[in-house]
Amino acid sequence: FSVVIFERLSLGIVENILLNQPTIFYYPKRLYQLKNKNYRNLINLLKKSKILFDDRKKIEEIISSKESISQWWLNKKNAQIREKIILKYANPFKYNDLKMIKSLVR
Repeated sequence: FSVVIFERLSLGIVENILLNQPTIFYYPKRLYQLKNKNYRNLINLLKKSKILFDDRKKIEEIISSKESISQWWLNKKNAQIREKIILKYANPFKYNDLKMIKSLVR
């Protein structure tokens, strides 16, 4: 896919970011009423990384061509914020984890 669009807050958003799959989260302002601090923090990071949009017209601008998707997704500032999201909300598998699992199984 050129881009995956979510309409609900989902683990899939962070999974796609981890996989470096261009991802858009459409989340109208009237739904921002989250009380959980962790969710608010994630929402703020998604906004800063330009993954969360509350305006459909901005989404249409991005998905208008593969070139505009690439420019948006590969933007250096947005990529740095996506790295913060990965570090905070994703726990990617590392090769050393496999060694630890093998030692536990023996």
